[in-house]
Amino acid sequence: MKSTINNSPLAISIREAALMLGVASQTLYNQISAGNCPIRTFKFGGRRLVSTSDILALVGRSDPNRPQTYLQRQQSTAQKTRLSR
Repeated sequence: MKSTINNSPLAISIREAALMLGVASQTLYNQISAGNCPIRTFKFGGRRLVSTSDILALVGRSDPNRPQTYLQRQQSTAQKTRLSR
């Protein structure tokens, strides 16, 4: 049985986190390895897991007045860089 708070698992796989963030799993792995993604990860039973609370904080809520999340800012910057080339 999974440990949960408010019906959410305490940790999820990199693949699940990538789906929540709307990025490829490899992109998330690369960002974590490079230290560019402010989420906690840990190994458990040979698997790399991600803190669900960190993902939820990174994604933010559905409030349209909420400022951009970290990944939204990174993607926007990357897109502007590509367009300026």
